Amino acid sequence: MNFFKFLILAAVALFVCTGEPFAEESARETPAVSKQAKLDGCRVACQKIYRNCATRPNTDACDSTFLGCDLGCFACRGAANECDGKASDKTDAARCDATFLACLKEKVAARVKEPPVRFEGGDGRSEQTAVIVLGATNNFEGVAAESLWTRKAHPDWRKSEQALIRSGSHLFDRIGYQTPDGPQTIWFEISGFFGKLGFDSPLAPQTPK
Repeated sequence: MNFFKFLILAAVALFVCTGEPFAEESARETPAVSKQAKLDGCRVACQKIYRNCATRPNTDACDSTFLGCDLGCFACRGAANECDGKASDKTDAARCDATFLACLKEKVAARVKEPPVRFEGGDGRSEQTAVIVLGATNNFEGVAAESLWTRKAHPDWRKSEQALIRSGSHLFDRIGYQTPDGPQTIWFEISGFFGKLGFDSPLAPQTPK
């Protein structure tokens, strides 16, 4: 495990275990980490934290922490990349990592303060039994919540395709997955978050029904 990933694991795990803001990490020299490696390492660390946290009684807190952490990996990378571009030595690189972690802990803390994402409806195997995503604060978080539901319900499924479906007054995300038993489809009812806060939607182009 690279040192940057270790920092994230330590910082976010402390937040999950104590419910308090992240502990500040002391400055220390770290090996150089590429932009993509930093993003990938951050997301892998968030997933590991979620797997460990999900065994605890308060799964709502785990869900919120994961969403804040995973989306924070993307939201915080701009400032981190700018800082990395100006870094001239290992001390500067360590300062950039600390800046990234400070941003990340802010995103997690903000998400945990919000009401948790909830899943209602059915098993998602059809439009009539769609999984209803509630409590997502914007498009990006709603799509992340879909992935979270799938990770919990079908951990060995891998997303292969996605389409936005309009049906009457409802909006659905119809997602195809590759599974050990062949292709499967899950329907998510997304009217609760689609278009929120003006975020550019990461959803696929609309497909007429």
